[in-house]
Amino acid sequence: MDLPYNLDAEKQILANMIISKNALTETITSLTSDDFYHEPHRIIYDTLLEIFKDSADVKLEPSILIDRLSIENNLEKIGGAGYIVEICESYIDVTNYKHYINTVKERAVLRKLIEQCNDVVKDWKNELSSLSVSDYINKINKSIENITKERKIADFETAESAIQKYTERIQEISSGKHNYEGVMCSSIPTLNRITLGFHPGELIILAARPGEGKSALALNLLVEGIARLNNKKAGVLFSLEMPILQLTERMLALKSGIDIRKIQTANFTKDEETVLSRTIRELQELNLWIDETPRLRVMDMRAKLQNLQAAHGDIGFIVVDYLGLIAPDFQPRGATNRVLELGEITANLRAIAKDFNAPILVLAQLNREAERDGKEPQLSNLRESGNIEQDADIVLFLHRLDIRDKKANSQEENKDNNNKNEKDKKLEEINKQTEKPNANNKQDGRKSEIVEDGKVVAGVNLIIEKHRAGSKGKIPLRFIKNTGRFIENEEDSVRSLVEDN
Repeated sequence: MDLPYNLDAEKQILANMIISKNALTETITSLTSDDFYHEPHRIIYDTLLEIFKDSADVKLEPSILIDRLSIENNLEKIGGAGYIVEICESYIDVTNYKHYINTVKERAVLRKLIEQCNDVVKDWKNELSSLSVSDYINKINKSIENITKERKIADFETAESAIQKYTERIQEISSGKHNYEGVMCSSIPTLNRITLGFHPGELIILAARPGEGKSALALNLLVEGIARLNNKKAGVLFSLEMPILQLTERMLALKSGIDIRKIQTANFTKDEETVLSRTIRELQELNLWIDETPRLRVMDMRAKLQNLQAAHGDIGFIVVDYLGLIAPDFQPRGATNRVLELGEITANLRAIAKDFNAPILVLAQLNREAERDGKEPQLSNLRESGNIEQDADIVLFLHRLDIRDKKANSQEENKDNNNKNEKDKKLEEINKQTEKPNANNKQDGRKSEIVEDGKVVAGVNLIIEKHRAGSKGKIPLRFIKNTGRFIENEEDSVRSLVEDN
């Protein structure tokens, strides 16, 4: 088979490795022996690498290389000492060695792609005996993706260079040319102050028990985040559980402030119709893309994002709802380990955040232990956590205060009740019966749910349990259930942050 290669470029690389130490180290960090097409060139490269590993200070000369090849019985395999001399005599100029490296690398990638395609033609019957068609396609895609990823190792930078970059960025921020703030939610200012927004390349986990509002909070973050980006970059929502019609109803309720039941039943007043019409126009203008495919794989997400980016430009924010419904890229037959699967899934999601230079918010559920005790969740409560805790840059927990009151305090209340005498219990019961409700009742962090202006409001804590680049905190929120909107109690947030410190 006629495969692509460039023997002259391979010879120039080897000549530069022998003559220039800079070219030698650059080649070692850019190529492997498999990237060379000519077998003698592979042997020479490996021998040069061995000499460098044995003594990085040694001054390479043709005689040293020839001697090492002879000792290892490889001299005749490469064509004798005369071929080493020929390579050195072909040397042109060290300034072009990076061009030769790129040439050889490109030819190597093309050869591997051709070989991969040949393997598909030869082995498809055997592969399909143990894999489904979709799994086989994913396996091929992953192999091709691995081939096309360049093997790059960044050069060192001096402290002076790093400080210079920081100084330039500060100047850009001061002049208004650059904004360090990431994706932000205007209704939760304390979250913005602590994190400075969600930044490109970050993996953020938002976890809660079922039914506590994590999907609603994710929509708040997504819709407001895209608006803060001024639609310059796309927002993407992978909804593996909720159909797009429900998502649309929730977004309309969130943005308009109209009760979601009215949105669902189309039972509006004239004023509400006007507000809804304006909200519809605003949502239509959002640079937001939704995918409702169930049991999606991370590989599928990557492919969809690549297509979206190619057609519509850069991506600014990605939300995945939710982690437990993501299927593994490859589904082997027989028993599987879900913890290991989730570990690979979160690592791949983090890679997506870096490759697309966008923050990715992934929703997750807490395990049953957290549901039983009702206490504030911890990192260990992440269901089938795998490497979730390790891979995440930020871990957020959503904790309903009414659940804490009903469950976490139940044991202490039972103990207190057991210690009370009958007289105390009767007095307490009388006080409860005579206590009058306050008509202007507002959420104080202890009530389970209250009604304000016809809206059901629940007390919620947003807990920043892990923050790789900064501090942690606890942010009291009010969850307006009728519209799915979260609003911060700023005074309580300041007090909570001071107490946590």
